[in-house]
Amino acid sequence: MKRLHRYFLAELLQNAALMIVAILAIFFMVALALVLGTSRTEGVPFELVMRHTGFKAVSTLYLTLPLMVLSACIFTYGRARADGEFTALRTAGIHPWQALVPALVLGALCTFMLCHLQGGAMPTAHFRSRVELKQDLLENLEGLLKR
Repeated sequence: MKRLHRYFLAELLQNAALMIVAILAIFFMVALALVLGTSRTEGVPFELVMRHTGFKAVSTLYLTLPLMVLSACIFTYGRARADGEFTALRTAGIHPWQALVPALVLGALCTFMLCHLQGGAMPTAHFRSRVELKQDLLENLEGLLKR
């Protein structure tokens, strides 16, 4: 692996990690709003919100992973273009297409991972999120009604 590939791959992975954290934060806020909006009661346990958020995050990986890869590539190669790194590559005699190899590797890895997850983990998480949300909301509602 060339030094150029390691450099772009490290930056791609850093941007991908930041994007997945941002996307999971958005999922947490949406799940919190959905859980609180569905229950129409006060005192929803934080554990319920976190569990529901985890299930939703896994069940929507078909959206999250491509968004993560696309955003990481846009940020990485946009910054490289703005900093003049592609001009430096041409000056050094390296074709700019060589810089795309890490993005293709990251995209291929995420595609294979997504293919594997769509067979088992994602449908299971989607089913468990629906079932456990209903059960937990009913238990929470019964507990509040007993007070």
